Amino acid sequence: MLWIESFSEHSATGSELVKYRDFVSKMSEAGKKLISLYGGYFSIILQKFGLYGVTHGPGYGEEREVTPVGGGLPKPKFYFPRLHDRLQYREVLFAIRKRARLTTASEYYRDVCDCACCRKVINEDMSNFSKYGESKSGIRRDGISFEYQTTRAKNLNTTHYLYNKDKEFTFVDDKSVSALKKDLDESLEKYLEMFDLEQLGHLQNWSDALS
Repeated sequence: MLWIESFSEHSATGSELVKYRDFVSKMSEAGKKLISLYGGYFSIILQKFGLYGVTHGPGYGEEREVTPVGGGLPKPKFYFPRLHDRLQYREVLFAIRKRARLTTASEYYRDVCDCACCRKVINEDMSNFSKYGESKSGIRRDGISFEYQTTRAKNLNTTHYLYNKDKEFTFVDDKSVSALKKDLDESLEKYLEMFDLEQLGHLQNWSDALS
């Protein structure tokens, strides 16, 4: 079992990702069947380099500290498939409406996600996307207001996440490393108009680490 404490594949540097890749390869060559306890899409790709398996919590557990800390009530986050990352719901909403100007369900299915959960939630009405960001507000004991997602939104986001994780495992299994690298490069180019570079930088680092 492999646990790299607090290792975020999304914020890791290129050299850190390469060291991770090489470690997996060398352990595989030594006959060790490593299972990553906390890993994301990059770890799934590393199955091509000898990683035996990848586990993670449903929507939140792709990295972990050894000493658990309380995280409070989570804000609504949406897993964006081609970015392989969970983003604040409002960031995704802004990207969809203001930047990409996606107004129809067919455009959403083409450019964002066509999983079974999204097709059921969105149906033919883009206003239904708001169900993923449904939230409530409250007041803490110290008088500070806070926002938290409803149970329905949490369940929808978790279901959406699991559908896409299943698709990622299948996609990686069916592709070569060069094809996976090309897909990352294409995603980076495609979504430059929708997101800032800081939200896309991990795609470049992942692609470089596969070279």
